[in-house]
Amino acid sequence: MKTRIIILLFLASNLLVTSCKKEVVGDPLIETVPIFRADGIIGGDSFSMIAGNDNFFMHTMSEKINGVDFFFGTLGNGVTELKMGIYDGKIDVTNGSFTQGIPEFATVAMNSYLPLVFLSKDLFPNKMLIDEIKWYVDGELKGINSIPMNDPGKFNVCAAVTFIDSSSETLCNEMIVGFSKNAIGQIRHLLTSNGHLQTWVEEGVVPLESVRWFIDGVLVSDAITLEQTITEESHLVTAEISFTNGVKRTKSIVVDGTNNGYFIDDFSFFENNSSSVNWDFNTTISLKINGKQYYSKTAPNESSTVHITDVAYFGKNSEGKTVFKISAVVSCSLKEEGTNNVLPFSCSTVFGVEID
Repeated sequence: MKTRIIILLFLASNLLVTSCKKEVVGDPLIETVPIFRADGIIGGDSFSMIAGNDNFFMHTMSEKINGVDFFFGTLGNGVTELKMGIYDGKIDVTNGSFTQGIPEFATVAMNSYLPLVFLSKDLFPNKMLIDEIKWYVDGELKGINSIPMNDPGKFNVCAAVTFIDSSSETLCNEMIVGFSKNAIGQIRHLLTSNGHLQTWVEEGVVPLESVRWFIDGVLVSDAITLEQTITEESHLVTAEISFTNGVKRTKSIVVDGTNNGYFIDDFSFFENNSSSVNWDFNTTISLKINGKQYYSKTAPNESSTVHITDVAYFGKNSEGKTVFKISAVVSCSLKEEGTNNVLPFSCSTVFGVEID
């Protein structure tokens, strides 16, 4: 069976619907021939979707999924449609270029059946002094003492720690899960009996460029190593870290001024020992056709790839956001929603994404 969809788009008097608010793309995005299309096969059925007429549109949108930008296009009318998207990558690098970072061969994202990272009080160096940890992720209590994190993203993770002497402290840090860390650094500290605190960033392969140190929210130093005398109280020490490759991270620790071991390390050691799963620039595909819904995330796609043959600037929309057209050849598997039916899928497409 061959489903042919002619979709109205980019004729002299027509408009592209863009973003979640459906802003139109204005001049000079006027074309005399259809631009966006998809031609492929699902199982034994072929389809062709072409930007053309009958109230069908190419929607280009973006959204944040677990704190990471996801750029996608949907070609269809809500009854039959192909949705393809790509996650942002190098999310720890400031001022990175999304379009320049897209690889020629992108990986098809798959839901993980195993935790991407496991948070546990037993992994802290002073675990014998910790009675309980309540773990919060993006403000929601997720568990006590040990929790798995199964989803990729950039999260605000908080550990509400109760020590064996009944004192308590809470530490929050950003954690990147399931995406690459392009520079690795962890705050280390040493406190002497006279209250002299030394803190530094234990770096990996990428060298440090600069560090700004804060104690209890007050900027105290911009030296690479902090040397400071502190009082016999708990103190929040925060480092704004810049690496030479453009990575910027902010990490915090709780220092015990009594030097009795009631400190909380930053969570870098969890990140550094996380799963090797990497969602940077991963793609996802979903297809609604013949009354059925199919997804790539739930299908076995370990060896599938998306060959991105071209990434080209297309224009600006009415709010000044940039639209790119991405040409790709896809060969993967799709799983039918609500069943165990997995079908081979191949497609050649040109779709649009809005880069905020």
